[in-house]
Amino acid sequence: MTEPRKNSSDTVEDVCLLDSTEFNQEDSALLQDDKVFEDTGSELPLLLPSETTNAEDEQNNTTDTYVKFNLGEEAGQGDEVGGGGEDQGENDLTANCNFVPTTKCSSQYATVDSTDSVRFAEHTTVFTVPRVKSRPKKSTPSKENSKLLKYTVATLFILILAGFISVRVLHARQTNAILVGRLIHFSEAERKVQLLNKFKGITLTGWLGINLTSSFHFCQPKIKEQSIQELCYQSQRSTKLQILHEEKGGLYCYSINWEISQVEEFLDCYQIKSSNWYGMNIGSRQSWPLKNFSTDHIPFSTESSDILGSVLEPLWISSDGVGIFVNDSHPFEISWNSSDDGLFCLLPDLRQPYPDQQLHYYLCQGNDIRDTYVNMKKIFLPVNQNELAKNNKLLKTMIWSFEENSRNISIQSAILNFINSKYTHTYNDTYIELNNNWQQSQGDFTFDAKQFPNISEFLRQVDCHNIGIIYPISPYFHFTSKEFNVGMMSGYFIRDDLSDVTKLVKWQNKQMAIIDVSNPNASKWYLDKLLHLSTKPEFGGFRNLAIGQSYIPKNIRFYNTSYTIKDYVDKMASFYKNSSEIFYYDSKLNKHKLLVINVKSMFVSRGKYTCINNVIDQALTVSMLGYPYITLSPVKFPNITQELYMRYITLASFMPVVRLSYSRIVLKSQNSTSHYDIRNNFAKSMEVLISCHCY
Repeated sequence: MTEPRKNSSDTVEDVCLLDSTEFNQEDSALLQDDKVFEDTGSELPLLLPSETTNAEDEQNNTTDTYVKFNLGEEAGQGDEVGGGGEDQGENDLTANCNFVPTTKCSSQYATVDSTDSVRFAEHTTVFTVPRVKSRPKKSTPSKENSKLLKYTVATLFILILAGFISVRVLHARQTNAILVGRLIHFSEAERKVQLLNKFKGITLTGWLGINLTSSFHFCQPKIKEQSIQELCYQSQRSTKLQILHEEKGGLYCYSINWEISQVEEFLDCYQIKSSNWYGMNIGSRQSWPLKNFSTDHIPFSTESSDILGSVLEPLWISSDGVGIFVNDSHPFEISWNSSDDGLFCLLPDLRQPYPDQQLHYYLCQGNDIRDTYVNMKKIFLPVNQNELAKNNKLLKTMIWSFEENSRNISIQSAILNFINSKYTHTYNDTYIELNNNWQQSQGDFTFDAKQFPNISEFLRQVDCHNIGIIYPISPYFHFTSKEFNVGMMSGYFIRDDLSDVTKLVKWQNKQMAIIDVSNPNASKWYLDKLLHLSTKPEFGGFRNLAIGQSYIPKNIRFYNTSYTIKDYVDKMASFYKNSSEIFYYDSKLNKHKLLVINVKSMFVSRGKYTCINNVIDQALTVSMLGYPYITLSPVKFPNITQELYMRYITLASFMPVVRLSYSRIVLKSQNSTSHYDIRNNFAKSMEVLISCHCY
C-alpha cells in the first residue's frame, strides 16, 4: 500500500476529510461510539470527534490527526472501493462512507481531533499533520437584521391593533347612529349630524342644539330600524326637533326644524373649513369663494347693513356639493368662522316675540357643486322665465346717473347738455337717473323748482329724444311736505309703540315719517302717487333709496299688529315692482329676482395707485343668488382722474345692465378729444358685450 505523499507544507494529498455533515443517516448509525463491526470476526470500535468540544479547545488545537484505513488486501477482489464479496460489502466501513465527490479516494482517510481517544482496529495508520488555519469568518449583520425585523413586526402589529380598535369604535358609533333616508346619519347622544355623498363619504358634519341643557326624548314610536324617513325629539321644555328626509328635484334634502315654545338659546353649527363656500353677499369685503371673513352672531337681515351686502338670500353652496338654505319666514342669526373656529352657526333670533318661533332650514346633497346649485336655485329661488324673457330688454339699456350733482347745481342744464350730445345715441334705450333731491320736499313727488326752473321745456326735450327718466323714491315724508299733514291726520304713518303718535326718524339729516303699508288705506294712497308718476310720458322707472329693515326704527307699531318688519319690506318692494318696469335699489331686499341690483364700486388707494375693488366678486355672488340684472353704482371718488374714469367706464360696460355716472370730469372736458375717446371705448365694449349675451 502506498503511503500518502506530503507537500512542502506538511499537508496530505489524496486524503478524504470526513465531516459529520457529510454522512447520510445510514452511515451515522454505523459510526457510533462502541459499535461492534463484524469484519472477518474482528471488532473495529471507532470514536468520532466529541460533539461537546469547547470552542476554546478547538481554537488551541494546531494539528489534525488522519486515520488511514488499509482495506485493499482484505476487502476482497472488487475493483472499486467497497466492492468486496456479498458478506463483506454490507459491513465494510468503506462501503458506508460518503466521501466528498470531488476528492480522489484511492486511499481512505478519516480525520478526528487529536484530543479525542480513538481505538483503532488492525490495518490502520495514524498521521498527525499541522492544521491549516482557516480564515476567520466575516461577521454578518444577521443579529442586527434580526433585531430590525423584530422591531418592524412589533410596529406593524401595534398599527394593525390600533386600526382594528379604531374600526371597532367607529363601527360601534355608526351602529348607534340612525340613518335618516339614505345620506344622513344622526347620533342621538351627541346630536351629531353627518351628511354623506353617493359614495358614502362624509361631506358635512354638524351638531344640533348646542347649549341646550334639557334632555330629549322621542316624540314618536320607538325606532326599531336603523334607516327611517323622519326623526322627532322633544325636550323637557317642549322644544321640538324634527329631521325629515325629502327628495327635491334630484337632490337628497333633509329638513331640520326647531319648534320653540319657550325662550331657549341654542345654535346649530357646521364645519366649513374643509370646503370652499359660496353665497352670502358681504358687500365691499366680498370674496369668491368666501375667504378671510368672520363674524360673531348677527341678524341675517338688513339690520346688519354694516356687514351684509345689498342682497340677502339665505343660500350657501360648498365645493363638496352641499347646499344649505334657511327658511327666513322667521328671523334668525348667523355666525361665520367666529374666533377662527371654522364653524357656520345658525340660531333663532329670539329678541322679538314672533308667534310660533322656529328655526327651519334644509341640508341638501347633490352629485357635485353644479348639480346642487342648479337644483337648489330652481327649488328655493325660482325665477319666472316668462318675466325673465320679457325683461331681457334691460340688457340693452343704458342708464346715465346724475347722482353726483349737488342740490346747488342746476341738474336741468346738465341733463339738457347731455341729451343734446352724442352720448345719448350710443343706445336706443337710454335712461336718465335723477339725483336724490329732485323733489320739492321729500314725499311731494313733484320737481324742485330750483333744480328744474323750466320743467315743461325739460320734459319736452326728454320726450323728444325718447329718453326715459328714473325717479329716486323712498317711503319717507319730510314734515315740510304738503303730503305730511295729510298722512299724519289720516293715520297713514307708522306710530310709536309707547306714545301712539307718528314715529319720526332721522333720514338724510332730516326728521321724517314713514308710510305704514300694513294699513290698506295708506297703501292705496301711497300707491296712487307712484302710479301717477308712472303714467307720465317721460317715466322710465323707480330707484329705491330706502327699503330694508335697517331703515325701519325699533319700538314701532303697525296698523296691522301681526305685521313684521320683513312683511313691511316685502310689501314695499311689491309696490315698486308692480308700478314700474325698471326698478333697482341700493338697500337690502330679497325675493324679487327681476329687480336690478346695484353693486357698489369702491375705490381703494394703494400707494400711488387707485383701484376699483371687489366688483367682480360681488357681481358673481349676486348672480349666483338669483339676480341676473346687475349694474355698477355711480362713481363717487374725490378728484377722480381722466384715466381712472375710463377704467370705471370699461368695467361698468361689462355689467349685464350698464349704468354710468355722468361725472363732472365729462362735463368739463366736453370739447376735448378724450371726451370722444371715452365714448368710443365704451361703444366698442358694449358691441362685444351685446353680441355674446346668452341670457
